[in-house]
Amino acid sequence: MSLSGADQASPFCPFCTTVSVLYWRSASVYRCSRCGLLFRYPQPSERELAATYAAKAVRPEVGAGGTRLGLAREYTRWLARSLGRSDLRGLKILDFGTGAGNMMVALTEMGAEAYGVEPFGGELLKKKGLRIFSDVGELSPGLRFDGIMMIDVIEHMPAPWRVLSGWHERLVPGGWVLITTPNARGLNARLMGDRWREARAAEHLFFFTPGNLETIVRESNFQHVCRLRWLVEYGSGNPLRNFLALLLQRLAVDGALRYLLRRSQ
Repeated sequence: MSLSGADQASPFCPFCTTVSVLYWRSASVYRCSRCGLLFRYPQPSERELAATYAAKAVRPEVGAGGTRLGLAREYTRWLARSLGRSDLRGLKILDFGTGAGNMMVALTEMGAEAYGVEPFGGELLKKKGLRIFSDVGELSPGLRFDGIMMIDVIEHMPAPWRVLSGWHERLVPGGWVLITTPNARGLNARLMGDRWREARAAEHLFFFTPGNLETIVRESNFQHVCRLRWLVEYGSGNPLRNFLALLLQRLAVDGALRYLLRRSQ
C-alpha cells in the first residue's frame, strides 16, 4: 500500500528539491510531492553498492538487469524496427552498464560496432573479445555514438539526470538513447507496493513512472521523447505466462518502461 501524509523527517527530492512524503514504508521509498519521482532514502553507500555489483559480476549467465542473450536479441530486433531499419549496420553503439556482455553480442550480431562500459567484471568481458571500458572517462574524448543503450541502468544511478545530460556530447546529431527501466506504474508494482521485487532491490535508487521519467529526460535536454510499445517475447516456457506478459504490454501496464530519446539534428 502507498502511504500518504508528510513525515517530519522527510527528505527533499534529489531532482527538484521539493519536500517528499513516505510512499513505501518497508522499502524506505519516498515520493516527491511536486515531480512524483520515487527514490530510496537513505541511499546505500558507494561501498555497499560496489559490493552488491561485484557479487553479481561473478554470475556470467546473467547480465545487468537479467538481460539474457535471448532477450538481448529480442531487444535489438525491436530497436532496429523502432529506428526504421532491418539491422544496425553502420551504427556505432555504446552499451552503458554492459553486465555479462549479452547486449553487446546481440548488437554485434545485428551489424553494429559495439562499445561497452562496465566497471565490474570487465576483464571477463575483454576475454570474450568485447570492446570494454570500466568508465566513461576512458573513452576517447572525440568518440561519438549513433546510439547509447541504458538497459535497466537508470534506476541504479545516484543522479540519472546528470548522466542523461552528459550523453549529448557523446551523440552525433540525431543520435539516440534507449532507456529501459522498471515501471512503477505497472500492474505488479501497484498490487505489490513495497513488496514489489524491484522496490526490494537495495541497489535500485530511483523508481520511475511515465510521467516523472518524461519530466526528467526533457529537462536533460532531450526534447524528442518517444515511449516504445514493444511486445517482447520473454520466452518463459509457460504459454499462459507469455500470454499475460504480452497482454500487460499491450495495455501499457507491464513491468517495463522503454523510451527512445533523440538528440536534435
